This record gives sequence, C-alpha cells and structure tokens, in this order.
Amino acid sequence: MQELSGISEAARELAMSRFRLIQPHLEENLPLQLVAADARLSFRTAQRWVSQYRKFGLIALVRKSRDDRGGRRVVSPKIKAAIEALALESPPLPVRSICRQVRQFAQATGEPLPRYGTVYDLVRDVPMGLLTLAHRGGMNFVPWMPTRCRSYSSGAGRLKALRFPMRNSSRRSLPALYG
Repeated sequence: MQELSGISEAARELAMSRFRLIQPHLEENLPLQLVAADARLSFRTAQRWVSQYRKFGLIALVRKSRDDRGGRRVVSPKIKAAIEALALESPPLPVRSICRQVRQFAQATGEPLPRYGTVYDLVRDVPMGLLTLAHRGGMNFVPWMPTRCRSYSSGAGRLKALRFPMRNSSRRSLPALYG
C-alpha cells in the first residue's frame, strides 16, 4: 500500500469521508448494521471498509485505480490478437467463423471463451483501411472512407463505387464496400 501523503487531495478527502461514515462503529462500538443503514451503505461495503481500515489504516479507504482502465476486460491480449489476425485473413472470413476458430483456440490454451458479440465488436474495431489493404491488396487501398450517395436514383443511403486513377493511369472503380 502507498502512503497517504502520496495521493491527491480529492482521494484523501474521499478516504476521510468514508472513515467518517464508519467512525461510529470503530470508536463508539455501535453495531455495524445500524451505522451502515444510517450512512445508506450496503452492509457488505461497510464490512469491507472496516476490515481494510483495521488492516492498512486510512489509506485502505482510498479508491483503487485499475491497471486495465480503458481496455477490454473480457478477452486477453492473446485472444484479441488472434481475432484481429483472423479478421485480416484473405479471403475475408465471416465473423461466425472467426468466433468459432477463436473459441477453439481459447479452449486449447485454457483461456475463457469469448462471446460472439465480443468477437463481433473486436472485428468491427479493426480499421477499415487496414481491412481493405489486407483483403483487396495495395492497389485498391484508399486512405479515406467512401461517401454515401445522396441522390434517389443511385440508391439512397448506399455507398458509391469510387473512381480514382491507378498506376497505369486508366480509371478503375472500387466496388462499394457495403451494399
């Protein structure tokens, strides 16, 4: 545990407010259930705070920061790398197929099995430019996203085929990525 002087003022104030909530139990020997009810705390939270306070002191009442803050907690980095690698396979694999293969890999390595929705989200998070580069090759790579059609005659809301010059200066079209 770190020292109380090494934390921010807001964290120190939070620890003091938590201590004030459990103080009647610690100093006046009031029943913890009564103290928790008065403070509108769950009994289990109050028990945990008292236990931690008795073991480590006031620093134990500071909110702990998570090491995995901002990242996915559901899958390990190894599983995430496998999902991204399968998403970049050529020809492109359906997400169901990727999910099935990743689940077999996870089972073989003893990792928790990812859900279909998690696999779908991770495949969707792979940058579109990277997917295009992997599936269609460098000649078809366009570093910007295609625009949506606005006219009714060309199919409202559908993506247009892009026309751009290739190396041999003839014009070719890139088929719409979403139909």
